[in-house]
Amino acid sequence: MTKDNEPSGPDFSLGFEISQLSNESITSGHVSGQDAILVKQKDDYFILAAFCSHYHAPLQDGEMTD
Repeated sequence: MTKDNEPSGPDFSLGFEISQLSNESITSGHVSGQDAILVKQKDDYFILAAFCSHYHAPLQDGEMTD
């Protein structure tokens, strides 16, 4: 979220154009006011909470593996 507590990036609940995403991409956005990431891995897509539930580290900065 931004410093004004407004979520940043696209609202995934309104839909998102996935045709331009490259493999192994991570896109930041939000769902229902909560920060989220959209992950493309091969032919699969996932929307996850943007931060690790244990350390609250940003998953956007993480490494993707199979």
